[in-house]
Amino acid sequence: GVRITTRQVFELRTVADLAAAADTAGPVHERIYGTDEAIGDVPLVPIVWEALGWGSDLSRFSQARLLVAPSGLTVPTLQTAVTALLGAHPMLRSRFRAGGARPTWTVPAERAPEIPAVDALVRRVDATHLGEAGVDDPRWQDLFAAERERAYSSLDPDAGVMLQVVWFDFGPRTAGRVLVAVHHLVVDGVSWRILVPDLADAVEQAAG
Repeated sequence: GVRITTRQVFELRTVADLAAAADTAGPVHERIYGTDEAIGDVPLVPIVWEALGWGSDLSRFSQARLLVAPSGLTVPTLQTAVTALLGAHPMLRSRFRAGGARPTWTVPAERAPEIPAVDALVRRVDATHLGEAGVDDPRWQDLFAAERERAYSSLDPDAGVMLQVVWFDFGPRTAGRVLVAVHHLVVDGVSWRILVPDLADAVEQAAG
């Protein structure tokens, strides 16, 4: 029930000063965030304008993580989990169009028809020929490099494809790998600390 303002946090800086201010500040009228659906137009922040000025193909402007797949993973389970991820993080289903007189960035509603089908975002790569050696097989690096390139090439912000998830299936006796490639417009180093646990939780729930 103690109310303090953001300005007080930065100006007062100590618990003692904040406590004293909270005793006399009275009620603070504050906006409650999270009540509106996060859809609609997204303003372009300076770093986006800077990226547009680089003159390179923004479709490959991305980050990726290679994760260990849980045992018993299936394509339907992974598709269900990715669908949940898109629902929880609206920017992952956003659409960025750099062409025309002015770039536009829009987040459609969760079930909007223009959102790409999940089977265009998730795919399985048969890696059972590598046997129980898995990532220790010398052929793994070539396979991974080729499929990573395919994932990067499949990202298409203009079409709303901000995410690619690739499951490398080594068979039932060897832990597979899941490559998650996300366009850099909607992910950064801090974001992964949220996205990876959320994806893991979603996979666990979908499998259960």
